[in-house]
Amino acid sequence: MKAQVGHRIKSARMLAGLSLRELSNVLDGIVSHNAISKYEKGEMIPDSKVLIALSKVLDVKTDYFLRPQTVEISNIEFRKKSRLTVKKTNSIKENIKDNIER
Repeated sequence: MKAQVGHRIKSARMLAGLSLRELSNVLDGIVSHNAISKYEKGEMIPDSKVLIALSKVLDVKTDYFLRPQTVEISNIEFRKKSRLTVKKTNSIKENIKDNIER
């Protein structure tokens, strides 16, 4: 359960295009970036207050964090001279996964 919630938190964060520190700043100190990192690694599980805050900031429903992940995509390739940042590339990949799951 911890790993599932953690993976979903990371997926939603990447979908929003935020780093750990940026997400922590947007949450206004509710949790630190270290705590978010531990959530994503499955070392800790967030309480309901944190999950609700994460869902509002990341613009996903609260049940998004509790659903099992059913789709795994690998080997997505972009043009060689693409000017996309790593953050944007990860956001695109997570968006594709989310749309396929729906």
